[in-house]
Amino acid sequence: MPEKQLCTAPIVGGDGNVYAVVGTCRNALRKCGYSAEADELSKRIMIDHEADSYDKALVICMEYCEPVGAGEKPRKCDELDDPEDPEEDDIEEDDDDEEDDLDVDDDIETENDDDDEGDDDAEKEPS
Repeated sequence: MPEKQLCTAPIVGGDGNVYAVVGTCRNALRKCGYSAEADELSKRIMIDHEADSYDKALVICMEYCEPVGAGEKPRKCDELDDPEDPEEDDIEEDDDDEEDDLDVDDDIETENDDDDEGDDDAEKEPS
């Protein structure tokens, strides 16, 4: 059993069948150079029967792999904290941009101004 998660595995939003999850984790481990750990993972779940339920099988998988969205490529977890990773920089910039774009007061004033114009038109009409 590893001391920490070794790599990412694209299982979020994918096939939830326990065999598919275990297979995806095994493949991710192998692609990242952890063949022995991939064999150990499947042995613990399939042969040693440490997992007597779906939830326990997922817990064992998460000991080895960090779940990421289906379609993402497996990466070693050590590479995830790389400060030179351009994806992490993009995420931080996007968060800052979203905060600048949100101005609730402007939206409220615009709505009130539109409502007032409609009321003035109604008052100007002859009876």
